[in-house]
Amino acid sequence: MEKEFSSSSSSASAETIEVHDVSRAQFPPDFVFGVATSAYQVEEYQKVSTKKELTTNDLINTVIVNDMKPFVTLFHFDLPHALEEEFDGFLNRDVAGRPYHQHYPLLNAALAHHAAASNQTIFNSSISSDAKRKRDPAKDAYTVGRNLLLAHALAVHSYRTKFQEHQKGQIGIALNTLWCEPYKKGDADDIEAVKRAKDFVMGWFLEPVLTGKYPKTMIDCVPCENLAAFSDGEAEMLKGSVDFLGLNYYTGFFVANDPNPTDIGYLGDQRVEICFSDATGKKLGPEAGLFWLHVYPEGIYNVLIKYVIDKYGDKIPPIYITENGVAEKNNEKLTVTEACVDSMREDYHKTHFVYLLKAMKEKTAPANVKGYFAWSWCDNFEWAHGYTARFGLIYIDYKNNQKRYPKTSARWFAKFLGGKEFLGANQENVEE
Repeated sequence: MEKEFSSSSSSASAETIEVHDVSRAQFPPDFVFGVATSAYQVEEYQKVSTKKELTTNDLINTVIVNDMKPFVTLFHFDLPHALEEEFDGFLNRDVAGRPYHQHYPLLNAALAHHAAASNQTIFNSSISSDAKRKRDPAKDAYTVGRNLLLAHALAVHSYRTKFQEHQKGQIGIALNTLWCEPYKKGDADDIEAVKRAKDFVMGWFLEPVLTGKYPKTMIDCVPCENLAAFSDGEAEMLKGSVDFLGLNYYTGFFVANDPNPTDIGYLGDQRVEICFSDATGKKLGPEAGLFWLHVYPEGIYNVLIKYVIDKYGDKIPPIYITENGVAEKNNEKLTVTEACVDSMREDYHKTHFVYLLKAMKEKTAPANVKGYFAWSWCDNFEWAHGYTARFGLIYIDYKNNQKRYPKTSARWFAKFLGGKEFLGANQENVEE
């Protein structure tokens, strides 16, 4: 049965590169490969928040015992509800240190890496009937973003001063990225719009942790009363607050200049319109299982070289691709056996590996990428999309007690890494 899109069409440039020749041996011996997941999205982790420290340590110890290295995200969009109620979430500056400082010392001393926060989670508390203050749509996104950054900086300061010397670990940040191309090729206004879009998405969080300041683009476009500058002390704490940089990459878009936006605040200040095709109707790549995800592997090279390295140069610490993956629609008409055949996902990762290697081998200024994590280890609760999309290398049978089956992409990935057998999921044949 035909799946969501053909693996042979996953990139406009795929036919010009040796996709099927990519191998583990082409990456450095110490390059880290892994699969990423999120407790909140997989196991309703928030329901056992009172046991979080013990559960985290058990998981870390299990990873280490099985000869793997733990990479732990301290905050993955899962603010405890008690803090939301007490402080009005990240709209309140006082919440910034709470998620980390109260629990952090109890984490296992064997931790190797931490990602302190994932960005661009603009928590929408406006629907709450008991909100503690009147919402300000022109300002709230920037307030939340600022407090997220300060929470990151406080977590880094705590780790570096209390734990890093003993644990010998590293702490960084994981940021969402995307690539943008002008809606009208060569159009000066659209080219400038592309620059704004990239700074508003990526630079918004990246530039402060490198320099202690927001991108000039944002300072120029956002009223100063909405984008509050960091104090000298805050800027000093933010500057250099990353031992490594995590980047999440999935897709790209076309961007058009919008001189008269109807939105206010974060979306309107950019003065851009996000498009899924350019002025001629051309798409960056085929649409996957979510409307916003078009397969564009060249974008991972562009993000690394044409934005991160070109713009910030030697300020950039070692990089990890902390998320990269593709979704299929949850097609309930497929049998489990049919649903586990996902050659398009294998092709997605292969083509991204090719462009990742290209970035790492760039002659003038290569990207110092140290690791890659496929999203996701298993099918999960995909936020607003719920269970309608499947990102996993492992198939979860939602109708049969969450039973797990390795998809063909999981078997390929294990073979790619040199594994001789596949562990941790059901091996028996499934019923048609």
